Amino acid sequence: REKTGLLVEHRNPEKLSEAICILAANRDLRLGLGEVARAKVLERYSETAVLEKQENHYQEIVKTHTKRP
Repeated sequence: REKTGLLVEHRNPEKLSEAICILAANRDLRLGLGEVARAKVLERYSETAVLEKQENHYQEIVKTHTKRP
């Protein structure tokens, strides 16, 4: 699984500061994380993917509302 960002503990400003400094100092890391994240979003939310999910959702609705007793 490829990384899309840095995980920081909740309510930990020191760790957040460290992560920001790491990203600020490492251009390649920033660009790499950004590229992976962008590719993931384009794949997950492409027109085809979204339409497929909607179609599946509507098919499930139809199934549940057309069942006969």
